[in-house]
This record gives sequence, structure tokens and C-alpha cells, in this order.
Amino acid sequence: MRINNNIMALQSYTSAKRVDSRILKHAMRLSSGSRIASSKDDAAGLAIANTISNQVRGIDMANRNSLDAASLLQTADGALGEINNILNKIRELSVEAANGVLTDSDREKIQSEVNSLLTEIDQMSTRTEYNRIKLLDGGLSSVAFANNDSMFDVVGISGFSDDGVIDFKITKAGVPAKISSSGVSTGVSGNLFINGTGVNILATDTEAVILDKLSYAAMLNNIHLVADGADVHLITDKSGSGQSITIAMDNPDLANSLGFVAGSVSGIDAVIDNITFTDNLGALDSNYTKNITYTADGNTIVFSNGEDRLAVNVKTLLLADGGLALADGTAITDAGVLASSISLSADVYSAPFVVQIGQNKDMEMEIVIPKIKTGTLGISGLLLSTATEASAAIITVDNAIEYLLRVRGELGAYQNRLEFVSSTLGVNSVTASDSLSRIMDSDMAEEMTNYTQASVISQAAMSVLAQANQRPQQILQLLR
Repeated sequence: MRINNNIMALQSYTSAKRVDSRILKHAMRLSSGSRIASSKDDAAGLAIANTISNQVRGIDMANRNSLDAASLLQTADGALGEINNILNKIRELSVEAANGVLTDSDREKIQSEVNSLLTEIDQMSTRTEYNRIKLLDGGLSSVAFANNDSMFDVVGISGFSDDGVIDFKITKAGVPAKISSSGVSTGVSGNLFINGTGVNILATDTEAVILDKLSYAAMLNNIHLVADGADVHLITDKSGSGQSITIAMDNPDLANSLGFVAGSVSGIDAVIDNITFTDNLGALDSNYTKNITYTADGNTIVFSNGEDRLAVNVKTLLLADGGLALADGTAITDAGVLASSISLSADVYSAPFVVQIGQNKDMEMEIVIPKIKTGTLGISGLLLSTATEASAAIITVDNAIEYLLRVRGELGAYQNRLEFVSSTLGVNSVTASDSLSRIMDSDMAEEMTNYTQASVISQAAMSVLAQANQRPQQILQLLR
């Protein structure tokens, strides 16, 4: 009987101890809400949960990154909006200056205001910042600088993972389409068409009236009319093979009267050679040089090597006699041939603006904000001293506005993308957190049930143990 009593007591004690461990585990899960407190609870689950937790924290931080980048872009777009307003004002002043009723003194005052506005555009380019990061000075993109910015502008760049200097030689400049007349006479009626726009010429029209009619029709087609003495030239405002002028007439005698020959002419694109690229270590990159190609649209030359791209614009001047010259005065023939070839070079380097929009390496988004200054907008040194210059300035400013709106459109596309990125990251964070919860969090109903069950068993075990301890006393009662 003694042995059986000891066994009963030991079994009760062992059961009570085991159930106490269970009670402690369930109580910990109920009080903390966590199913896994240490690796012994679920080693594999703990490892998975730690990985998911890191991913969730990375996703949440990437979401903040995307919102910060959106704020940066909004700051840049706000500044570009003000520059756009300035360009609209400059265009308004150009239209005013083109009015023939103004005197030279009037235009000087307009020119002074325009100069001040141009200065403000350049200052906004350097003042616009976000967290001390300059946004419009070209530092947030792959950038290039003209070594001779008086001769050409860098107007676009993408790619160029290698830093260095690209050298090239201009052998032929781009020229606009041009049709000339040796003199306009009067006395013949008929219709002349400039790129389809009709001009009704009356026999009673004076030479000045005819020129005004021709000039208006030409302006509607982005064509300049330049009168140099008796000679009259129709010249497109842009250069290149994509520019053309078509003249047609319904009266053969009108051709002799106006001096224009019916037909079409096109402009000419620039031609270059001797392209080399020297990397930032000073060594000639033979692979780049071997594969480099270029295309030309008028005086805009685009160098390309796979996805790498550099666009430059060679500066030309329209002379008073309808001729063309480079910015340094080098004469250009009607065929685009230079008096002597010009060697130029540009420094290129990569400075991409990268936003970390994901929780892991290489989950990035590159943002390019080009340099916005009067030079890159093509309005540096804009002149309104004469009605002719003011008229040409209207088109120049229109081109600047068009370019600026294209840049703003790109920034808007970036912002829209970042909004979708933020939304996607938010969904990813919720789903990942849900997965983490299933692994780490306690099922409160299940744990409460298990805790209650263990408590009942613990109480029963303690009761049995108490009874086992009382049995020796029962035996002693038999001896009395």
C-alpha cells in the first residue's frame, strides 16, 4: 500500500507540473497577444515572421520615400508653373513690341522689362530647392555642358552611364527651307498659295500691300518674310529636312510679277564627323566610338549609342539679307556648307536622381528634371528692338513654352506614377502585415479555451495530489 501511495503522489505531482507549464504558456500568449515569444515556441515561424516584419518595415519606409519624392516634384512643378507665367508675359510683351505704332524708345522700355524677366527665370533655376537639393539647375539628371556654349546648347540627355567628353566636328550646318524672289512688281491679279494658305493679289495692290499680304500668310505657316532691298525671301523659322515651303499660283503671269517660281523646297540637316568619346579616366572608349551614331533634325544633333542619348543644338543667326551664319559669324551657304568646319565638344556625366520605391535592393525609380534656364529654353538674349525681331520672338517664346509644358508633363507623369507606387505599397503593407499576424499573433479564443482547460486539469491534479498526501493519515487511523 505504501508503494502505490507514492506512485499516486508522484503521478499527480508530474501531471500538475506539466499542466502548470501549459497554463504558463497560454497565459503568456493571452497577456502578450503573441503566439511566438521565443524560438522554442516555433523556430521556423519565428524566422519567417522576422523576414516578413523586415519587409513590412521596408515597404512602409519606401511608401514614405515615394511621398517625399512626390513633394519634391510638386515643388519643381510649382516653380515651372511660375516660369510658364513669366514666358506668357514675355510673349505678351513680344506681341506688343511687334506693333508698328511703337517707337524705338517704346521698344527699349519693353526690352528692359523682358531682360528683367529673363534674369528672373535664370535666378529661379538656381533658387528652387527641396531639402537643400537644387531642382532646376540640371543636377537631377544625366547632364552635359557645352564646352563652347556660345556656339551650341545641350538640349537633352539620357543614359550615358560613362562620364567623359564627346568631341565632334560640324562640316555642314542645318538650314531652313528658303524661296527667294528678285523683286515684286504690281499690276497682276491672282491667288498665290504659301503651304496651302491663299493670298489674293489685286492688280491695284502696291508693292507694300503685296508684301504685307505675303508676310501674313507666311507667318500663319511659321515662315518669315525677309525683304532685303528688292529681294524678298521666304524662310522657315526652323532648319532641317522636315521644313518645307510650297508655292502655287492660279495665274501664270503672277509668277513673273512676284518673282516666285511655283514648286517646293526643303531645308537641310546638319552634318558632322570625327565623333570621339573620351571617358573620365582620359582613355578613348573605342567601344563607344565604334557604335556611336547620330541623327540630325536641322541643327539639333542627337548622338546615340544604344540607349544612351545626347542632343545638342548648333546656334545659327538669320542675317538681315536672308542669309545664315553660325553664332560666331561663320558664313553658311544655302547648301549648309561652312566656310570652315567647326570643332566642338561637350562634357557629359551621370547624376541620376534615384528614389527607393521598394523594400529591397534595385527597387528604384529614376527621375530626370532637366536644366531650365533661358539658354535651354532657347530665349537667352531675346531681342525686341525692332518689329521684325519682336515678331520672330513670338515664335521663339512659343517654342520655349511648348518645351516647358513637355517638361511639366513629364513631371506630372512621375507624380502619377508615384501615387500608384504609394497605393500599391499600402496594399502590400496590409497584406504582408496580415500574413505576419497569422504567424505571430495569438488566437485569443483558442488560447482562452486551452487556458481554461489547463486550469481545470491543474485543479484536478492538485486535488488528487492532496488526496494522495492524506492516505498515510488514513493508514495511521487504522492503528489506533
